[in-house]
Amino acid sequence: MEYSEILDQYRFASCWMEGYDVLFAWNGAKVVVNGSQKFASGYVHSSYGMVSVTPGSCSYDASSKTFSFVYEWTVSAGTFGESLDTFTIK
Repeated sequence: MEYSEILDQYRFASCWMEGYDVLFAWNGAKVVVNGSQKFASGYVHSSYGMVSVTPGSCSYDASSKTFSFVYEWTVSAGTFGESLDTFTIK
């Protein structure tokens, strides 16, 4: 996890694919991924092209130092559904 003071944003660099980052704002409580906007994941489906990610409910649990990110995965033909990613700060 990286932090930019200038942008006041955190980043998981190349989270899923090289060159495709997850950017998020976090004020110690509320987490907002990519301004709550859909973004490219870097995965390219063989029939439908780029797989996009729409952030859903995202949170931080201070007791376990864990970020939880809910994403909806979509392509031009529709949705692949939602998934939960978690990241724990050591």
